[in-house]
Amino acid sequence: MEQKVRSLLIIVLGNLLVTSAYTLFAIPNNIVDGGVTSTALLLSYYFDTNLTYTVCILTFIILVFSYIAMGKRFFLKTLFSSLCYVLFFAFFSWAGVVIVTSTLNSILIAGVLIGLGHYLCLKEKSATLGYDTVALFLHKLNKKFSTTCFLWVICSAILLLGSTFFGIKIVIMGIMLVFIETQIIYWCSNKGQEF
Repeated sequence: MEQKVRSLLIIVLGNLLVTSAYTLFAIPNNIVDGGVTSTALLLSYYFDTNLTYTVCILTFIILVFSYIAMGKRFFLKTLFSSLCYVLFFAFFSWAGVVIVTSTLNSILIAGVLIGLGHYLCLKEKSATLGYDTVALFLHKLNKKFSTTCFLWVICSAILLLGSTFFGIKIVIMGIMLVFIETQIIYWCSNKGQEF
């Protein structure tokens, strides 16, 4: 029982780090990372769909995928992780606190916090219902490439596909952010030792 509580607390901490990075640093500086929200922005733009509905549909698809591809235990922890994410994101958004710093500092700080947060969640066999779930599954299928490699490729591809929508400056900032995130996960996981 104590181990389960510890695991859940680590997932809570991971989500606290990720959401604070997005709400305090990334979003105020218009930094996107090629994740599910970025994908939803692109789909909404190109297919003229409602952004909120698109995010919900993509999140639901990844949730179902996590259950089918990764199993019940991973699914339940990921569901808990996602609830933490939503609650923290809502809290930080409601609080309206923004840390003003240069764009490069924001990319660096957000990248480190997001990387640490994702690492903590992945270490506890959960995800934040983003492309980390897909990256874990792809690694499961092909052990030659690390989860972080798959995650970097997926997010960078989304950003590059959206270069006309986001603009080249935002794409470059996003790729830098994703690179830092994935490098932090890689180094924290003992240089690629998988989850």
